[in-house]
Amino acid sequence: MSFETFPSYLPFYESLHNQDALAKEVDALSSKTLANKAPNLRRAPKSHPFMLALKQVQQFSRVQNGNAQALTTTDNPCLDLFSSLPSFDDLHNKLEQAFEHDAMLTVAIIIHCRSIHDGKKEKNVFYKCFYWLLNNHPKTALENLQFVVKGAIPSRPVTDQDHLKSDDPATDSQQQAAATGEPMDTDVDKVDHMDTDDRHPQSIEKPVNPKPLFYKSHGCWKDLLNLVSIYVLGDTEDPANSTALSHPRQPVVSHVRSARQSRVALYREAAKERKEMHPKKAEKLLARHLREEDHKNQFAKEAAARTRQDVRHDRQQQVTHLLKHDPLYRALHFTVARLFATQLEQDLDVLRSFVVTEASTKYALGDRLSLAAKWAPSLASAHDKFSLMATSIAELLFLKDPVLAQDRRAYRLNGARDLYRRQVLGPLRRAMDLTETRMSKNEWKKIDFSHVSAKCMQDNRDLFARHAKVQFARYMRAVEKGERSVAGASLGPHELVQRALQVDDKTPREQLQLLNGQWASYLRDLTEATGGQTLQGSLAICDISNSMNYGSVPGVRPLDAAIGLSLTVLALSSPPFADMMMTFGDEPALLEINTSASIVEQAHQISKAPSGYSINFHKVFLDILLPMAIRFKIKQEDMVKRLFVFTCMQFNDMPTEETSSTEENDEGNKPSKFETLWESIVIKYHEAGYEPPEIVWWNLCDRQIPLAAQGSHDTPGMAMVAGYSQSMLKTFMQGDAIRSRQAKERPVITPLQLMQDDLAKPSFSGLQILD
Repeated sequence: MSFETFPSYLPFYESLHNQDALAKEVDALSSKTLANKAPNLRRAPKSHPFMLALKQVQQFSRVQNGNAQALTTTDNPCLDLFSSLPSFDDLHNKLEQAFEHDAMLTVAIIIHCRSIHDGKKEKNVFYKCFYWLLNNHPKTALENLQFVVKGAIPSRPVTDQDHLKSDDPATDSQQQAAATGEPMDTDVDKVDHMDTDDRHPQSIEKPVNPKPLFYKSHGCWKDLLNLVSIYVLGDTEDPANSTALSHPRQPVVSHVRSARQSRVALYREAAKERKEMHPKKAEKLLARHLREEDHKNQFAKEAAARTRQDVRHDRQQQVTHLLKHDPLYRALHFTVARLFATQLEQDLDVLRSFVVTEASTKYALGDRLSLAAKWAPSLASAHDKFSLMATSIAELLFLKDPVLAQDRRAYRLNGARDLYRRQVLGPLRRAMDLTETRMSKNEWKKIDFSHVSAKCMQDNRDLFARHAKVQFARYMRAVEKGERSVAGASLGPHELVQRALQVDDKTPREQLQLLNGQWASYLRDLTEATGGQTLQGSLAICDISNSMNYGSVPGVRPLDAAIGLSLTVLALSSPPFADMMMTFGDEPALLEINTSASIVEQAHQISKAPSGYSINFHKVFLDILLPMAIRFKIKQEDMVKRLFVFTCMQFNDMPTEETSSTEENDEGNKPSKFETLWESIVIKYHEAGYEPPEIVWWNLCDRQIPLAAQGSHDTPGMAMVAGYSQSMLKTFMQGDAIRSRQAKERPVITPLQLMQDDLAKPSFSGLQILD
């Protein structure tokens, strides 16, 4: 496609080719941003006892939907941010407070928000946070953008043997990448779309121990393109609803469909009338109608071509204008282009130097390549039509000489784009044997289902069953027998449970086999990533009240996430708590779940538990757990050690015991105005002679409502988590193993310590604060 049909010309900028020139432009942006910031003239508050007490009292409030007492802040801005995302009101203000408090932690929280394997998987919230960082601290934002696609998360715990292998010069490039952190498998869909057996099918017959080590990224190469396209479209304040993220990007408009149906009706009516005419008259009338229709179609075709060309021209002018007049966009555009060009060159080097050996498997070459080529913009489609990113990448790859890049620029850019398509995207995509390529070529029966990513399998499972019915059914039978596996690690628990609850008698058997196979893969990835560790002494408590049916994203319920995470805790727990969990709504209920049953049976069992409109969380403790311990005289060491509470955090208050006289009222039974709901429960435990268990508040509310915390940053025996991702469970599994090795007695956790432990993972090391 040439410039005549798709205007993709961009002016020459030295900063695209010269990293030092780009760095100077970014430095200028940072200086301008700092100069525009008003100095903070507030004095540090004096530590007067009365004023400190008054400040703490102001933090108490009643939750929005219930009536329980809660705190509006944890006294730590970073923890407020960490424990609330993706649900947050006044996000920009909270980000500013957190960055002022601890800049490094704040940047880590932003990356953590996107991280698929070590964080919350919240893509849209990450975009919003990143744009805040880009506008206020551009140098820091652009420098750390590489961490979105950099291979940093090991597929399993790294051992001493791995370090020894990395010192061996004969080690292959993938093992070297694992040791040095180079971005080999730098995209989730590449490294996560198959288990080890699927990456190397021969390993089914010859299992390898330990499993090969490869590194996953926090995000996806597509994230970089999304950030650029959203900026071009002016949707940075509301990325989730940007045209750049809508699928399909050009839906069939309803009036177009109705017009087509009207034309078909007219054609049929005219044909009916001609049947009643003399043959010669009907023939002449048909010929006239065909000429008129051809003329009309030609006119419409030319008008559509002019409209299409105008739209393309306007987009090209928009990108050119932004590059010229918006230095912030220019820096973002060139940074993303350089990241793609660098990675594509590395992949091309691997492609040229690859040698087939006897040990080479079918995907030996594809496994050494990143997915930069898969997500790199194709010409005139997807992100290229919004940002013309393909032009900048092609220029970096084929017009490296600045002098050559300016000579006959339009002609050379057009040639560079064509070379980018033929010599970069084509060979690399063929080497990876992408499922999407097979689908677009209508080669459904040639798809290797062991090589299909989790997301692709979930989104296209109906198409696979339709176009490759025999092959897909055969593979699913092998999955059911345990002979093969399907990818599922990158899926969220809410996605799997949502599909499980939609299963009925009409659901094809292949879909059930796929769902169970992906659930098994999902659990296997969690255990392998932590070296086989389990959750010790843990019990899941699932909020199934009516409020859990409503979220901010259509079709996504917090209830699905609560059920999915509860089942995950069950599957990962060690005896004697492996098959027990609790639910609460109007009344609490104790459930015994058969974890060996299918995910469909498990999910339906929880969903059928009594729910209601009230959220009487306190009854879990005061009606069941504490009375049970007192009645059966259970020892402290035999009590449950940790509770995972999956909830929207909107609890009802504890009831008070009313008497006829105020003087006779038992103040010990009446919660204080300055006590949270959890503090009131803790008092009850202490009165009975017990220490309460550690409690993990897992906030699943994604609506924009104020924070409702049940403790501060230093409350002992408490942790605060938010989001739908199962990745946070790894922190508790790994933490239990570390604490059991370090001491006989478990040190008490606090919300702040848990956050620091989670963000101290090696995958978040290397982040920099530059402005």
